[in-house]
Amino acid sequence: MRKVRSIILKEKYLTKDMLRVIARVSHIKRDRPAPKQVPKFYEFMNSAKIISGYRAMDNIPKELRERGLNKPLLITQHDFLEKGVLKTLIKTLVNFGVDARSILLCPKNSNQDAKEKAILEFENLSCDSIIAIGGEAAFKLAKAICNLYSNIKKGFGSILYIAVPVAKGVLEITDNPNIIVLDPRLGKDQPPKVIALCSIDAICHAVATFINPMKNPLSDAYAFSSLNLIRDNVHKALKSGKDKRVNLSILNAFLLSSLAFTDSNLSLSHLLSGVLENCYKISHQEIIAIIFPHILNQGLLKFDEYYGELLLPLAGHEIYADTIPYERGRKFVQLVRNMVSDYHQIYGFPKCLSEIGVKRQDFDIIIERTLNQAENHNEDLEEDIRNILNFAF
Repeated sequence: MRKVRSIILKEKYLTKDMLRVIARVSHIKRDRPAPKQVPKFYEFMNSAKIISGYRAMDNIPKELRERGLNKPLLITQHDFLEKGVLKTLIKTLVNFGVDARSILLCPKNSNQDAKEKAILEFENLSCDSIIAIGGEAAFKLAKAICNLYSNIKKGFGSILYIAVPVAKGVLEITDNPNIIVLDPRLGKDQPPKVIALCSIDAICHAVATFINPMKNPLSDAYAFSSLNLIRDNVHKALKSGKDKRVNLSILNAFLLSSLAFTDSNLSLSHLLSGVLENCYKISHQEIIAIIFPHILNQGLLKFDEYYGELLLPLAGHEIYADTIPYERGRKFVQLVRNMVSDYHQIYGFPKCLSEIGVKRQDFDIIIERTLNQAENHNEDLEEDIRNILNFAF
């Protein structure tokens, strides 16, 4: 398709063969709306109240008081306990007269027994709300408590659930908490490697949202805003993690990409990364950094038009305007590849699948497990996964 367009642009007159090709290509049926079209039907859900700003945690007591609550259950992980994150929140709550003595340390993977014990803890301590601090493990346990308690206590109503993400935890918010608090004090002094990996993951979220069959004007706005914020702030954040405005902008970029992605179907990048994460015990962000450039390459022919639209927020209006329209998709992919390659060289995280222990004989198992998780799979999807694995190996 790209070659056809480039040939047509160079020729002054259209031959019969060119007209025949144009007629054949123009009737290709879309399986998703064009980038600038509104789908016939869509749903978008974001019920969370977002409180963002320096010392945003100081607003949590006010939110509790407005609802007549005063004894939250604080859920966090051991990692954040050691970093003093919980101490900062407790100090804030105590200063405003909130009872902050009920603390639950959650395991990395919460099974059903852990969830039921957490429910008992919630009841025994007579808590009336939940504040989850940290990342995915704390958020999942908090949501599980809310769901289980609502089922046990019919007619009780929902429990107030406040999520306070720390650094990459912004990308791990599941479902929709009642309130999300973004405070740059919790994201300061993050290692540049973590910021680089999270930025790649956020870009992956934005792309997956924009090319998803469930895309809509709201998810597009979230994806565009996320990429804009990453473009303007990621380099400053990598140089120095002490700038409050930059840290807050990066946190908002991660949150926007995460919220948009939550309302989309699971993308190939996250299906495949989930399988690799479980098999080889490596972080989700590092796997995304390995496979994401190859996923973009594999989808270039299919999603060229969509990638071209995303060049504007990621590269800026000057580069977008200077790039020939039919080359914008390729330019976007090259920009992401260059970014990931630079981060690989500077921060030294794995560059290919063989570095994390993947072997070629494992491909069939990886493909099978990925296809089992996909809602609709066919031979084309299987071939795409195999090609991605081969190029990323």
